[in-house]
Amino acid sequence: MNASDHQHAEPGFVGNVPRFVSDAEFDAAFTGAPVDVQAAVFATLATSLVDQFALREFPIVAELMNDLAREVRAPSRREVDIREGLIQPLAERFYAGGQDDPFEADPAWRRMQGGVALSVLFGAAQGPGGWRDRRDALHHAQLAFGDDWPVIRTQLADQIHSGQPPE
Repeated sequence: MNASDHQHAEPGFVGNVPRFVSDAEFDAAFTGAPVDVQAAVFATLATSLVDQFALREFPIVAELMNDLAREVRAPSRREVDIREGLIQPLAERFYAGGQDDPFEADPAWRRMQGGVALSVLFGAAQGPGGWRDRRDALHHAQLAFGDDWPVIRTQLADQIHSGQPPE
């Protein structure tokens, strides 16, 4: 197998976790988009994560989504609030259940990945690289959505190309 074969191989796994599939085409389109389009794409992704994985039950998520709607960047200390108010409870629920199935088949694991994606997404929005620090958020979103990721990715790519939010 030569180097070009690796570029087209199935993503494989790292332990029980599917390996992140780099998406150079999406990455280039996103990076080349104006900052307001990038922000709108992340808002769409955040809403999709919150809705798909029923994350509104966590009060911190309502605060984050309100900040997002008002285009307010949360203070950096919010990371601790997100970790304690979202990631920790999701992880506890996942680890409280049995892990007999592969991770990607476990709804609690996928929900936890959705929460991690949302957490990283908000961290990327306010970090030093701004929206450009997005790969981890996309990786966790890809893990969370699983087989539904190609549909979400297409919606986000269409939004990038049109410069408009989805209908």
